[in-house]
Amino acid sequence: MAHPVAGFSPKKTREVLGIPEAYKVITVIALGRKAEEINPVLRPDQVQEETARPERNPFERFVFIDHFPAVDPGGPAMVPPAPAPPPAGKPA
Repeated sequence: MAHPVAGFSPKKTREVLGIPEAYKVITVIALGRKAEEINPVLRPDQVQEETARPERNPFERFVFIDHFPAVDPGGPAMVPPAPAPPPAGKPA
């Protein structure tokens, strides 16, 4: 689950997290994690979405806690992975 944060200071965010000037701070998002159990109040279509999610990139690849990593812009931590191949039987 993710929620954007209103009223944050890009300057203070850059200062606190150590974000290099080469990056533009445009938003702050609070992230949560997927629940271990499906909430019984969900509609059937929501239950399907929760149980059939695609594989995700690991957070370590793009989420940094308390401080921006010491890497050059475009360095290893910032390079997106290659796209996954399409599922069998579906065109690319």
